[in-house]
Amino acid sequence: MMKIRKMESNSVLISALVLVTGLLAGCGSVNIGNDFDLQSFDSQVQHKVSTRKQVMSWLGSPQSKGVVVEADGSRLEKWTYYFGSGQMPGMKEATLKYLEIHFDATGKVVAYNWSR
Repeated sequence: MMKIRKMESNSVLISALVLVTGLLAGCGSVNIGNDFDLQSFDSQVQHKVSTRKQVMSWLGSPQSKGVVVEADGSRLEKWTYYFGSGQMPGMKEATLKYLEIHFDATGKVVAYNWSR
């Protein structure tokens, strides 16, 4: 009985993914995540001074939150922002931005990295 329900939910999920993919292909363009200004962030952020609250005011809510465990065992909170945009099909002119911010136990920025 349990296996049948799991298979039914997988079928619904697969059908939904096929439908969404078809709709996106028909629309011609795809956006993933929320756009954000890397240069503005980079010019404003200050190591061990800027806070979670400030980052939130500059960039909005992160797409994900997690934890980084350093080599010495210390734990840092990690916020991740990303944005991707492109034209279907092929995504030849695709753009991707990624920003990862690490906070210490007091909520201050101690590290970040980005790419685009």
